Amino acid sequence: EAESSRATTTSGSAPVGTIRNRSDVFFRNETARLMASALGGMSDAEVGPEPPQYVTFREAARAEMLTIRTEMTELRGLHGRATLSRFDESNDDEIQVEVTTQQITKLFRRCEARLQKFGSVPSENEADEKALQADTLSALIDDRDREVAGIVASIHELAQIMKDLSVLVIDQGTVLDRIDYNMEATAAQVTEGVKQLAKAEKKQKQGLMAVCIMFLLVAIGILVLFVVIKAITDYVKAQISGQKGEVRRGNPTTGPEYHLFAVFDGHNGDAASTFAQSSLVPVLEAYLPVPEMVEGVDGAAAWAGAVQEAMVKTLLEIDRRFAARGATGGTTATLVLQIGQLVTCASVGNSRAVLDTGAGRVALTREHVVASNPDERERLLAAGCTLARLDVAGGGPAVISSRGTGPLRVWPGGVTLSRSLGDFSVGPALLAVPHVVAVMLPPAGGRIVLASDAVWKAGVDAVLAAAAAAPAKTAAHAVLKALGPRLRGDASDDPQPIWYEDCVAEDLHQARADAPTTRWRDSYSSTASVFTKRGAARERDRL
Repeated sequence: EAESSRATTTSGSAPVGTIRNRSDVFFRNETARLMASALGGMSDAEVGPEPPQYVTFREAARAEMLTIRTEMTELRGLHGRATLSRFDESNDDEIQVEVTTQQITKLFRRCEARLQKFGSVPSENEADEKALQADTLSALIDDRDREVAGIVASIHELAQIMKDLSVLVIDQGTVLDRIDYNMEATAAQVTEGVKQLAKAEKKQKQGLMAVCIMFLLVAIGILVLFVVIKAITDYVKAQISGQKGEVRRGNPTTGPEYHLFAVFDGHNGDAASTFAQSSLVPVLEAYLPVPEMVEGVDGAAAWAGAVQEAMVKTLLEIDRRFAARGATGGTTATLVLQIGQLVTCASVGNSRAVLDTGAGRVALTREHVVASNPDERERLLAAGCTLARLDVAGGGPAVISSRGTGPLRVWPGGVTLSRSLGDFSVGPALLAVPHVVAVMLPPAGGRIVLASDAVWKAGVDAVLAAAAAAPAKTAAHAVLKALGPRLRGDASDDPQPIWYEDCVAEDLHQARADAPTTRWRDSYSSTASVFTKRGAARERDRL
């Protein structure tokens, strides 16, 4: 309490803040600010006035008083613990009390000295401070005058700019007037041009009929010329091949030559069958092994196996290329390759091929039809496909298959085949891997019959009976004559009549029927007889 009263008496002896000492930092800042003002405001920052000195003393005294209050609280707690201590305990608390008391005493003395120093500051520099403040205010006033003068000059420049803008606006108005005049003149000229065009069109229509007639005559002449050239070309090809409808291609490899026959029965459009027809020969020739003169059973078996592998790779490659085109639809594929006495057949779908040796008939194909092939049904079910007939509404698989309509189909996709080229909507369960059969012709040879499923359904017995006729062209016409009424029957009996007529004839033309002693000779040229038919109407009627 004595220390506090003494501090109060001391601080009350002189008024706080009546005298303010200016530090060296203050004078340096003031000098820098005045020099910047004298140089025309080149300094970016203006030095603000320093707070009064009594504020600094007050903040320091307040901080020391707060520290004293904290120490007093701590000292009170230490006194309490020292009072409760027993005689047999150590005197650590008493030592800490003495240390804290000394610290508080030092703080009181420091605060007293600060207050005495602040109250004893003389006021002899007050006149200098006022003079300095007056100089500072004069410098600030000069700065403001210069800024006002700059603003006035800017206003004058803005006024001049506005005058220039008014002149530009007047000039732009003149330009717009000229544009308006030019637009009116252009409109008048366009109106006159429209009139002239109407006159020209009228005159042109008068001679349009003559031009159209001349154009039609030229077009008819070109078409007639094209038809004549096409007929001549077909005739020459037929004379060269010995049979109309065959295309001869030489084997690029050396060794025995081959005969190739194929049927592609397309559905959901003819894109797949047409693509397979155009791709078959080059793809097959790329995979065919180079024939070699082999001796013994093992060598011949290995070479026959290589031929079978080439035909499998051919169909897989055609399917891959067709998938890369992004097209839709699908097709069956039945290939028959004859090299000497070796006949190899690879097939997917239901286009059948039969070899008639005279002593008996050999089936070269196996039908990949969902309804008639239990092995394929089991494979499709294991792959996660749905097997069902078409529902009555025609929108998808029937919920109860027995109540559906039409043959059994695989879903998704709704096709009746379990293997084909294309038909990618079904998914990977529908394979393009063919069923392959290889047989050796007897010395007397034989006759191969290929046809689409519609022909075999129309009359298997008639097809096989006609196969015994010779030559092959006669047999083909015999089949057409025997099956004609059924192929051309009512649409309610068979929704695919006339589409197969020419195709059947061409298919049967593929089985050469020369004399038994010469019809299968190794000296034949390489022949690729590939025939397709459009399946869009057939698939539409079937659905």
